[in-house]
Amino acid sequence: MPRPRRLPALGAIAAVVLFLAACAAPPAAGGAGSPGTAPIRWAPCPDLPGVECGSLEVPLDRADPAGGTVTLAAARLPARDPEHRIGSVVLHRGGPGYGTVDYLGLVAAGTLPAPVDDAVRDRYDVVAVDQRGTGRSGPRIDCGGRVTDPVAYPDSHSALTDRVARDDRVRARCAAGSGGALAHVSTVDAARDLDEVRASLGEERLDLVGQSYGTFLAVVYADLFPDRVGRFVLDSVIDAPGRAAAGRSTMSARTRPDVGTEETLTEFLDACRAGGPRCAFGGSDPAGALDRLLARLPATVGAKDPRVLTAPDVVGQIGALLYQPSTWRSTLAPFLGAVEQALTDPRGAVGDAVATGVAVRAAGDPTAEAVMSAFAAVTCSETAGPGTADEYAASVDDRTAMAPRFAALRAEETLLCLGWPARAAAPLPRLDAPIRTSGRVLLVNDRSDPATPLPGARATQRLLPGSSLLVVDGPGHVAAQQSRCSVTATSGFLVDGDLPADGTVCPPDRAPFAP
Repeated sequence: MPRPRRLPALGAIAAVVLFLAACAAPPAAGGAGSPGTAPIRWAPCPDLPGVECGSLEVPLDRADPAGGTVTLAAARLPARDPEHRIGSVVLHRGGPGYGTVDYLGLVAAGTLPAPVDDAVRDRYDVVAVDQRGTGRSGPRIDCGGRVTDPVAYPDSHSALTDRVARDDRVRARCAAGSGGALAHVSTVDAARDLDEVRASLGEERLDLVGQSYGTFLAVVYADLFPDRVGRFVLDSVIDAPGRAAAGRSTMSARTRPDVGTEETLTEFLDACRAGGPRCAFGGSDPAGALDRLLARLPATVGAKDPRVLTAPDVVGQIGALLYQPSTWRSTLAPFLGAVEQALTDPRGAVGDAVATGVAVRAAGDPTAEAVMSAFAAVTCSETAGPGTADEYAASVDDRTAMAPRFAALRAEETLLCLGWPARAAAPLPRLDAPIRTSGRVLLVNDRSDPATPLPGARATQRLLPGSSLLVVDGPGHVAAQQSRCSVTATSGFLVDGDLPADGTVCPPDRAPFAP
């Protein structure tokens, strides 16, 4: 699932200046990689210090090997203790749409926390591969401009009608700009690419660390190639049966991030109240303050460049900033406090800052557009969902009782799928029966996750007999970014092959509003 960029620590006005900018017939299974799969040739990356880069050519359409190729971009950090090297472990950052090659560069530079510890770095080549259509791989999905909408989600029938009409033009651009590639970027295509990567690395089995959507890719790989699963770590686990299921409900109804976001918001509000003056919003009643704030919207704010601030604006930003509890004190609470102040004094300095935030969101972010183009191409081509705007609205209405603030926001992530112009040539497996793999699988999930809630991890675990589930006892998305305990446990599994006991619990590294 798309995950917003992590924001730096900001003051109240600076936070709202950036607000909402953060948000966004094939061969039979079990066959080997393409005949003569060549090893990847590695050389120093020109722009990623300490990282080696390479590439791998794979067929665009495996049913038509002469019909063109895809170039998969790859990168690696070689094992630091080659004499005791175990093999290669492949990373997948998630999305679909995020570039894992660039992610590995940020990990190597120390900009982002590493998903594995020094023991893994010593004994594994850590490899990143950009999924076809994403990142540095080519050809990339090209929707010819903006994919996201300035409004986080339609909140009325007329707004939904307008959005569907606008999205018709976006879908036409995606079809025109991506040619025949739209039908060949499914998760099954990506899983078969991973098997070619495995072969090119000289590995009999694939060792993999997948995050968020990367966990779904891992499950599809396991279903296609159960005898080639080595050691799999699934961090922040998508409900694989729900994502693959047929039906007319939205994908968010089947995988439940709307309820997950509601639960994480409750954690934020409780932590904010307990934090007292360390939380810059709501005083002794943050939950009541949020209800009162949303009830005052829409409202015009700003004197220099007045803008209409809507509930979707604010709810969209809340949904983005809940992903990382490290931003709750520095950004989320100050943002809400600034909106509250702007509603009281709309023509003051903070009102101008909030208006600037609306303008920034309206202008869009090219990086986010690239991610969302790829996300739509993969997701819309392979997953079921509403066929009409009425079916979409009915699904949102059904979810609103369970997720009153976030049902519409999370459903919107696949609104572009209505009338998508391509169907995946390699459709998803059903994922409704146990997958018995040759290797072992560790699932890791935060207790309260706004994108991949814990019940989805449990549903996926039921597909994988003998797997273990480790829970980080706190909120957030991507457990490796919340708990070094979880990184140590998963790294020990990769090195030694010993699964932590099912039900193991790790504490988070920090409390959001701790002194």
